[in-house]
Amino acid sequence: MTNLAILGIIVTYNPPSDILGNLFVLSMQVKKVLIVDNASDINFRNLIKNEVKHNGLWLEVIFNKSNLGISRALNQGFAWAIAHGYDYVITFDQDSTLSPDMIQKMLVVYNTHPEGKNIAIVAPNVKNAHSSISTLYLQPRNKFLFERIPCQKENINNVSLAITSGSLCNISAYQEIGGFREDFFIDYVDIEYCLRAKKLDYKIIVACEAILYHQLGNQQTKKIGTFTLNPTFHSPIRWYYINRNRMVMYRLYAIMYPYWALYDFMSSCSLLLRMFLFEDQKLRKIFAFFLGVVDGIFGRMGQITAYREAQILGRK
Repeated sequence: MTNLAILGIIVTYNPPSDILGNLFVLSMQVKKVLIVDNASDINFRNLIKNEVKHNGLWLEVIFNKSNLGISRALNQGFAWAIAHGYDYVITFDQDSTLSPDMIQKMLVVYNTHPEGKNIAIVAPNVKNAHSSISTLYLQPRNKFLFERIPCQKENINNVSLAITSGSLCNISAYQEIGGFREDFFIDYVDIEYCLRAKKLDYKIIVACEAILYHQLGNQQTKKIGTFTLNPTFHSPIRWYYINRNRMVMYRLYAIMYPYWALYDFMSSCSLLLRMFLFEDQKLRKIFAFFLGVVDGIFGRMGQITAYREAQILGRK
């Protein structure tokens, strides 16, 4: 298998100005790059149309007429890959930067790992774009307890979760696992896919020599004495989606994977604490948190309604 079998997919929504540089770096490591654009502004659309005109050999684009959400856009990209005969897809967020030879190093894992076709995802070693601190990866110690493992060897085997950005995905596994849940719209999309893959006994492997630099939303670094915290500064609408989809995730997977539910609950408490300490719009975010929990319990899924959005943002 070579990189000619890989399609790179980037989902965009009013991306940062440096995305063209990231697209070019990605294009050097895959056969073709597919942008699925969720109704960005006209300036970005014209920019991409011009790039396709001049670089159509390696760049394709799907323009959605409205924001269909990250999950629907990913499924569109995978459907395109299947229709055009690709065996593997590597997905990226618009604010991620891959290192040279990152994908080739991930391919080595697919080619040499004893799990072989049982691998659903090979994930990179994700580092914070500003601090270069590496992500810790979740593994179960037993059914109820977990540990978070740093990259210290070539690979980390059988981790539970991988973010969407930088994930090298096996198309045949995707077809068996099923697509990303479009009713989630955004948030927990990648986590739900990973746990569903795990349920079907697929593996997620981290290739530690493959480095991806990633920025989580508007995350900032703050210090209290010797402690360093990283509040995300998510918008109130994102707080709604996160907590709505969290309720559905607990219903689906808390009993099956209690160690994951414990980890996720602790993470949500940490997120709340950081928001209280450092972020603005606290009352709106708390209100969005509450409405998300209610809608998640009652199964009100899909894109947020105009009524809910108006409630959260205080519009009449």
